[in-house]
Amino acid sequence: MPVLYPNAPQFHDLTGDDAVALVSFYDSLHGIDRLVNDWYDRPTQQKDNIFNVILYNVDQGLQNAQICVTRFEIDALYPARKEVAGVPSKQIERALSQSDKARDLHIRRFNEIQQEEQRQKGLQTAGIAQGRQSQRANPGHTR
Repeated sequence: MPVLYPNAPQFHDLTGDDAVALVSFYDSLHGIDRLVNDWYDRPTQQKDNIFNVILYNVDQGLQNAQICVTRFEIDALYPARKEVAGVPSKQIERALSQSDKARDLHIRRFNEIQQEEQRQKGLQTAGIAQGRQSQRANPGHTR
């Protein structure tokens, strides 16, 4: 994991806004690293929550990276080796787009699971109610 060295002379040459952008980017990387390393230690946390937190933090890291790519003209420093790959800013845009798609699929799957659970509860409740009605209609009949 890269570490930002505030004592480095290059860091002192940065404008205030550039320094803040770089610190925000490094902080987001370290936040993701901590999150990924300790999420296994959260057995009671729901998988959906873990997924959302990781995805949110990755998105924030990519957005911070995009700011730094623009501020420090990274696309000019590191042109695409292959046109298909694109410059770093385009790679970040694609990653953010894929993240949006993953989130949408996750939300749709979560909603489908919730609907199915509600349907199962409804069927179970209807079965219990039907059994009670049957017992009232035939009080001497037992199952």
